Amino acid sequence: MLFLLDSAGVPSKAWFIQLTPNSYSSVPPSGTISAPSKDMTIPAGSAINFGSGTTASEYSWVFPGGTPATSTAQNQNVTFGVSGTYTISLTISDATGNSDPSPPTRTITVLPTSPDFSITVGPAAQEVVPGGSTTYTVTVTPLSGFTGTVNLSVGSESGFPTGITSGGFSPASISTGGSSSTLTMKTTTSTVPYALSLTITGTSGTISHTASTTLLVNLAPPTGLTATAGDAQVSLSWPASVGANGYHVKRATIDGGPYETFACPSGTSVVDSGLINGTTYYYTVSAAYTGGPDAGGESANSVQASATPQGVTAPPAPPTGLNTRSNKPGTIDLQWVQSPTPGVTSNGVYRRLMNGGIYPPTPTYTITPANTSFRDSHVSRGVSYCYKVTAINANGQSVPSNESCASTK
Repeated sequence: MLFLLDSAGVPSKAWFIQLTPNSYSSVPPSGTISAPSKDMTIPAGSAINFGSGTTASEYSWVFPGGTPATSTAQNQNVTFGVSGTYTISLTISDATGNSDPSPPTRTITVLPTSPDFSITVGPAAQEVVPGGSTTYTVTVTPLSGFTGTVNLSVGSESGFPTGITSGGFSPASISTGGSSSTLTMKTTTSTVPYALSLTITGTSGTISHTASTTLLVNLAPPTGLTATAGDAQVSLSWPASVGANGYHVKRATIDGGPYETFACPSGTSVVDSGLINGTTYYYTVSAAYTGGPDAGGESANSVQASATPQGVTAPPAPPTGLNTRSNKPGTIDLQWVQSPTPGVTSNGVYRRLMNGGIYPPTPTYTITPANTSFRDSHVSRGVSYCYKVTAINANGQSVPSNESCASTK
């Protein structure tokens, strides 16, 4: 019977609800391996009895390296004739077909019948940029009382491409008891992007085993990307990446991307124009290479840079470093450093008498086109004058530069 209670504890009208069993269970079964109770190590040719204490409609065993290789029995005796490490799994199903989503496993290590060893290498892959080097760890594990010395070598199915060499093993061999050695692989700055499969071979007398890993030669992403805002544009530049013959320049309007490639220059700079002033743009660049055994490649993206283009509405910055001197009788020469603001078209030169003079409201001289020097020939000999200079563009005139004074000869 089902009813509801309000906040005062008054029950609603009750209804009888009848629950009937489903024809299937929505909860999947969960299997267990009861025998063996843990992972095992056995000599080759030995047998193990596998069993499950879970009641199920169906059992599905998988025995890699074993005989039989599979079984549908609840309990199964399995023989392992070849040395190696094998993962055994059991999947059970109930009457409605639901199966265990996480089948239990056991790891069985089968040792050889005579002294032997196994060899492993790690990591599974290493990445290096042209001109760099990297290392791998090679480990030898003795099996069944092995006591020999294992000599190491490295190769590739088609040899090493130009620019890739082995730096050798340290130590070059592994003695009794098992240990590890460090393999060094080297590249030159002319090495092209490439994925090279490496085979490490361990040999002791007539016994030989191999292990594999991969060397990935990739371009380094450009560093030091700079973005300088202008009027409806952003100027981008970055240092060259070793081995690159081009770049992919990418833009986003969201911090962190997604980015869209808008330019693929061969040089290390580009101007992104036609932008909206007041909008912040985010940029990254990757190095690219075309050609080579893998038909080229692309580096990871550089660190992001951003800039917000703005319309030029303010007057320019003033000139700096104004200096005056009288090099010729009846003249005063002026020199200055021009305003860094783009679009300066002319300069205004203001002059006053040193003793009690004031600057006029408008330039004494207007120099067009803009320059960084001027000779004032309209001065009296033996008189001291002071000067200031301004920069002028389409948006107006800058504030004056520093003042500089000189006396005529």
